[in-house]
Amino acid sequence: MRNKEFEIIDVHTHATGIDILNFFTPRIPSTQSLAELKGKMEASGITRAVVFPFPGTLYYNPKKILLENVWEATGLEDFPYQQENLALMAEIRLRQWESSLLPFLAFDPIEKVDQQCRYLARESGYYGIKIHTLATRSSPADVSKELISMLVGRNMPVLFHTGKQENALPQKVVDFAKINQKLRVGLAHLGGLDSRALHEAIKVPNLFVDTSPFLCICYFAQHGIRRYLSDDIFQTDYGDPTGVLLNLSAFLGDKLIWGSDEPFSCFSDRRGIIVTNFSYAEQVEVLKRLETMGYSEVLRKIVEENPKRFLFG
Repeated sequence: MRNKEFEIIDVHTHATGIDILNFFTPRIPSTQSLAELKGKMEASGITRAVVFPFPGTLYYNPKKILLENVWEATGLEDFPYQQENLALMAEIRLRQWESSLLPFLAFDPIEKVDQQCRYLARESGYYGIKIHTLATRSSPADVSKELISMLVGRNMPVLFHTGKQENALPQKVVDFAKINQKLRVGLAHLGGLDSRALHEAIKVPNLFVDTSPFLCICYFAQHGIRRYLSDDIFQTDYGDPTGVLLNLSAFLGDKLIWGSDEPFSCFSDRRGIIVTNFSYAEQVEVLKRLETMGYSEVLRKIVEENPKRFLFG
């Protein structure tokens, strides 16, 4: 998909290194290279993508987490995501892909926070912060005033993973955004389609909602799979993903930003069973249908105008 009139920006992808928790389970995906991501983008006509490391970090011992639920340092890193962030930034620079790949650095609000903040203060060339609440045992309320102040000062956003776990509930992101209105805040995964969170999101000026991974979310909703979704979901016909995107855009307006969560379009569970098996091209096909159906202006808002407001203010 290529559009000469506007950019197509994917606000939610992962690349470089491995997802150490998935690798040791094992589950898929456990890795994706930057070159793979870049190839998918070029094949699908995506102009730019926000990219962050995988959720799991080498800082913690994955076997201890998976077998004992004990979060023990490996000694491989001085602080969480040290090497993951370094490798991501280094490869983008070495390959000179700065114009198409926009790194968000991963952050753990629980462990070695001061050291992480000092690293972020020294670093340049990144566009925001990603906090995976599940992988870091954290909630938005754990984010330090130091990090918030730094992000506001640098005019950078923060994006939060959301899920059904208590610490990852989308309402916690909504509440965080209400308290920190000078900071642009992203709520990932459509907040599991939680009706209350989405209804409140439209009233919070600094809050944005990403669609990742859109086809997976539609599939879960259509088939009544509530493991990954709210028990009280936004009501629409999830058998028609293009219609869902139109309805969400009409409801959320300038809040809705397109993200794929690539490579998590296809993933397995801990039993080794494939949960969803979509491709990046299939995710983009939904956008193509919007344009074919004559909704170019809606498409432009979701893939360019709103993402740019989230990224740059």
